[in-house]
Amino acid sequence: MPYFLLHTNSLMALSLALIVGNMWIFVLNAPARSLSRRWLLIFYFFQFVWQTSEIFHYAVHPAYIGSLPYKILLSCWTFPALALVEISFIQFNYLFLDDTFPKERRVIRGISFGLGAMLCLFTV
Repeated sequence: MPYFLLHTNSLMALSLALIVGNMWIFVLNAPARSLSRRWLLIFYFFQFVWQTSEIFHYAVHPAYIGSLPYKILLSCWTFPALALVEISFIQFNYLFLDDTFPKERRVIRGISFGLGAMLCLFTV
């Protein structure tokens, strides 16, 4: 019985991980330094982590779905990465051209981290 299957979705996640990884390297090597660049780097890094976890998520044998290693993969790797992707995307949008609403951005960041922590804690 194969333990790791190459499924269409896992290959799609692999291609997305490669593209996002290249985007992260591109933004990392960009000469411009700003706060929005930092959030964009965080976004691409955790997008890469999330897509890498999706490779394993879709490629795992169906007999392992629901097992402890599968739950650990979801609660300790996939969901935290997904939460940080969303938080960094929202923060980047607030900072795209100018930091117009700094107080609102900080409030939303706190709410987002709280919701992300709840997502991770309630999936265990």
